Amino acid sequence: MQEKQDIQIHTLDNGIIVITERMEHIYSLSIGLWLKEGSRDEDKKLLGISHFTEHMFFKGTINKTALEIAKIIDSLGGNIDAFTSKENMCFYGSFLEEHFPIAAELFSDLISNPRFDPLETEKERNVIIEEIKSIDDSPSDLLFDQFTRFFWAHHPLGEPISGDIKTMARITNNDVRNFFLQKFYPHNMLITVAGSLDHEEIYKLSNHYFGSFKAVPQPKEPRIAPVNHSFIKHINKSQLEQVHVCLGTAGYPANDEKRYAYYLLNTILGGSMSSRLFQKIREEEGIVYSVLSLINSYLDTGFTVVYLATSKENTKKALKLSSEEIIKLKNEPVDAMELERAKQHIKGNLLLGLEISSNRMVNLAKQHIYFDKFISTEETIESIESVTVEDIQEVANDLFQTRYLALAIIGKVNNVKIDINEINWD
Repeated sequence: MQEKQDIQIHTLDNGIIVITERMEHIYSLSIGLWLKEGSRDEDKKLLGISHFTEHMFFKGTINKTALEIAKIIDSLGGNIDAFTSKENMCFYGSFLEEHFPIAAELFSDLISNPRFDPLETEKERNVIIEEIKSIDDSPSDLLFDQFTRFFWAHHPLGEPISGDIKTMARITNNDVRNFFLQKFYPHNMLITVAGSLDHEEIYKLSNHYFGSFKAVPQPKEPRIAPVNHSFIKHINKSQLEQVHVCLGTAGYPANDEKRYAYYLLNTILGGSMSSRLFQKIREEEGIVYSVLSLINSYLDTGFTVVYLATSKENTKKALKLSSEEIIKLKNEPVDAMELERAKQHIKGNLLLGLEISSNRMVNLAKQHIYFDKFISTEETIESIESVTVEDIQEVANDLFQTRYLALAIIGKVNNVKIDINEINWD
């Protein structure tokens, strides 16, 4: 039995919500300063501006140079960084509890007093363009970007978080500044802290460093769920030695009631070493090195993907074997022992992850954003345990339908043409 989770919620004077979780027997803590918007919320003319602005926060404030910021981060003996996702932006760090005031002051300065120097903007533009080029040089990264773009065509969720080279050339320093002024206001922000902490002390320090932050709230455009598109796309990259494949279908939103059966289905299909795809295509047939399944869930949608990399000669065979395993999951109940093994796998990963303060910090934010409540570890485990073989089969039949089928392949594909009839799931 897990220890009772010690979670508290406070609201700062200006409306920023602070969620803290105390963890016993550790020395560190992790903080996340969240913006409740991400790349899906951007103006289509300024794709990539969230990620661009995130970079610019570390290029200097009115009070500190970029070098001074870097030295403060190093002096904490931990790490501070940031990321932009499709639905959020987050500044985060992990360090000893005694360093929280220094980190909080730094985060406060970053979001209250960004310099947005035009010269630094131009330099960072080039850095991000090189980052985009590095994605183009990574076949798996490029494939996932292209798959998502086709699957959610004409929707911001389908666009790369970094934007593209054309949009990077278009974004100005004023665009970055205006984005900051429009998006960063208290009710659009969230602070989560987990680790060795005193709830009241963290609240007081947070109020001191973030409670005076003010900005004028801007009207938010309502999010519209994307339409899923079925497609088959061949992307020729003749310099690649392997063919990389994304075979996908619909998925569930992050808060869907079927999510636990969905997690278990993914684990059984291709989410572990004993999974069906790994055992069949890699271990038995030996025609791939990488093969896996994964799920991507957002507030109102999601997708499910089988990824593999193989030779041009084995591409059709690998796809056929993948589809056969999918059809088996639709037509035949999984073995009770196989389901139990998947449950143990997910529970083990969950409990091991909860020993790390940064994972708990992220979990606090996700539960608040996606569920607007906290689901205890015990509740989560009970929900996992309650999934039946019938639930797995129901989800497989719900998601793996040919009308949802989406396929993107990249590599030497001039002579590798896949027809929909070769991977029919019905």
